[in-house]
Amino acid sequence: MLIEPYYECVCSGGYGAQNLQRFNEFDELNLLYIGRLSKLRLPLCEIVKVLKYNLGLGKVKLTVVTFNRGLRFVEKEIREGSLTLKILNRRISKWEKCCLYNQSHFFLYLARGNVAMNPPITLIESVYHGVLPLVTPWVLGDLDIPSELVLRDLSDLPLKVKKITENLELIKDINHKLASSFKKFFDLKRYIRDLRYVLR
Repeated sequence: MLIEPYYECVCSGGYGAQNLQRFNEFDELNLLYIGRLSKLRLPLCEIVKVLKYNLGLGKVKLTVVTFNRGLRFVEKEIREGSLTLKILNRRISKWEKCCLYNQSHFFLYLARGNVAMNPPITLIESVYHGVLPLVTPWVLGDLDIPSELVLRDLSDLPLKVKKITENLELIKDINHKLASSFKKFFDLKRYIRDLRYVLR
């Protein structure tokens, strides 16, 4: 039996952190990725090309958190037009991570292939903190993700994001669906019950 993970955070956000205010009042759209800097996990160059021509999204900030010894910097910020790319090449504390989640509108998980853990813990963390995950179809085998959040082609990213950010009722509906799909990962009683079943 596979024991699905349990996640809880001690930050003030709490599970299902209210995200409607983030979408109601913002001057800059914040996208976040945390993980390996690999084209199979985050096709960064392609994403930047798509976001440069953001089709009415306004100011966009993409924050990438990774740890790659091959990169010769700890932090770098690049601005081009209305797009800001910020790369943090270091380990971050759990409090920094919480702050990044709580400031973000969307979390990018655009994997192109199977992953060791599906769903990855960062995807679970993002939903816990009220961040809407944009995903590829690779994660749909284990999770029910609203179709509005599924990217089958990277070129769809700006239009999907624009459609969501302009419709608070749609965001409420997406929140409801995500809560239903992810609630098992935030249920401690379920986790203990599964663990006891395996250990008996």
